[in-house]
Amino acid sequence: MNDTDLIGVFYNDEYLLKITRRYIQLNTNIGTAHKPFYSEVLWREKYDFKRLEEEFQLSENLVLMNADNELQNISINILEDNIMISLTRFTN
Repeated sequence: MNDTDLIGVFYNDEYLLKITRRYIQLNTNIGTAHKPFYSEVLWREKYDFKRLEEEFQLSENLVLMNADNELQNISINILEDNIMISLTRFTN
C-alpha cells in the first residue's frame, strides 16, 4: 500500500473521513440535528502517511489499523481518544 491508495472519501452512519494528497479530515454528525450531513469537523490535519510496524500513521492523531485488500473497508483509530472507527469507501 502507498500513500495515494487511500485518497478518497470513507464513511459510516456517524463519521466521514476525507483524504486528499495534502490533508485528512474527519467529520461527524453525532450531536447535530443534520444527520444526513457530517457538519462537525473533529480533525483536519496534514496527510502524513507513514508505515509503522503493523499499521499506518495517516496524520498526527489518526492511525489506519486495518484495511481489506481492495481498500473498500478500513478501520482507523483516533489516538487522543483511543476510538476505533470502521468506514467504507464512498463510490459513485
